Amino acid sequence: MSRTRLFSKLRSRLFLLVLCAVLPALGLVLYSGLEQRQSAMRQDEESALRVARLAAGSQERFVEGARQLLMALAYVPDIRGGDAAACNALLGPLLKKQPLYANFGVINREGMIFASAIPIRQPISALDRTWFQRALQTQDFAMGDYQIGRITNKATINFAQPILNEQGEVERVVFAALELAWINEVVAQANLPRGSTMVIFDAKGLVLARHPDAQKFVGKSFPDAELLRQIFSRRGEGTARLPGLDGVMLLNAFTPLRSGGSNADAYLCVGIPARVAFANAHHLMMRNLALLGAVVLLALAAAWVFGNVFILAKVKALLRTTSQLAAGDLSARTGLNYTNGELGQLARAFDEMADSLERRIAERRVADEAAQASERRFHDLFEFSPDAIFVEDLDGRVLDVNPAGCRLHGLPHDAIVGKHVTQLVPANV
Repeated sequence: MSRTRLFSKLRSRLFLLVLCAVLPALGLVLYSGLEQRQSAMRQDEESALRVARLAAGSQERFVEGARQLLMALAYVPDIRGGDAAACNALLGPLLKKQPLYANFGVINREGMIFASAIPIRQPISALDRTWFQRALQTQDFAMGDYQIGRITNKATINFAQPILNEQGEVERVVFAALELAWINEVVAQANLPRGSTMVIFDAKGLVLARHPDAQKFVGKSFPDAELLRQIFSRRGEGTARLPGLDGVMLLNAFTPLRSGGSNADAYLCVGIPARVAFANAHHLMMRNLALLGAVVLLALAAAWVFGNVFILAKVKALLRTTSQLAAGDLSARTGLNYTNGELGQLARAFDEMADSLERRIAERRVADEAAQASERRFHDLFEFSPDAIFVEDLDGRVLDVNPAGCRLHGLPHDAIVGKHVTQLVPANV
């Protein structure tokens, strides 16, 4: 493995250590961000549900206002007299002063509307309307179902107040049609986030009112919408994170609207865009991630700088010295300060090892030189001695002989080597 790869690997490990140290903080930021998102979702769902309840409660206020208004109208002589022209003359100006109402009118006992604040060309029947039927049955103030008016063509909820004759029988019925556009007032008071919606639809999925874009949705039916299926299946108030009628993901809160009986005649749903609900939590999480990223970059830069100074530079010095020693330079030393750290201790041990190795090599060189000098002296003594010198093994065979020995026996060197010493002794000796 080359030194470049080693350094790169060591630096990578330093970076990996930094990243490992940052991972818990990253996990904490992500976990905190998710918790904030969930908390924001719960808060906005609760806020939307409060608005839905406020809107449902506003209905009760409007019902009471309609009851008082119709009771007052029931005692007006022109209304009690049953003259269509007089009734129209009274109801027309009244409608202009009551912007929350779509129409006022008077119905005879047979159920025909003969007077209306909105002009009609011929009488229109109201026999099939629940508010008229209830007024006849109870002989008292009655509230109808949510409907699309035949005269107004608007989504309204109608109220009726019977007018009794002296015999206590219903003579005529005065009615008022309250527009569902009052949800705009509720939306304004609730101060909902931008892009929020409020919609009222009946039990069949017909949109009766919507804010905003009322013209785009009112009068249309959405029986297959997932949101409506969820609401109808629960049959009460609740929340759901589902796309609205326009396909935008919303945090929805809904509550039933009851006009008379115990069953819900319509539902009111408040929707807050999910992207708006999570905007603050998302912004905080992104900010925290950005800050963490900056910290990581600073930590990596510090690891680069201080890693080079305190780790990589010392490792490079150790490797450089090792290479010099391997090449035979016994004087090579790390040149590092012997600090209390592990690398400093390693440098001390390495330099001490190099010192010991250099001393041993020097001592061995001296010993080799002494041995070579002794060998030369022995060689000179062996070659130039005037006396015959024989070198024998343990068995007495000649291993070597000097020139004086060769001259003594008058034989060449090779003729003597290998013979037993007894073969070289004269017979008469």
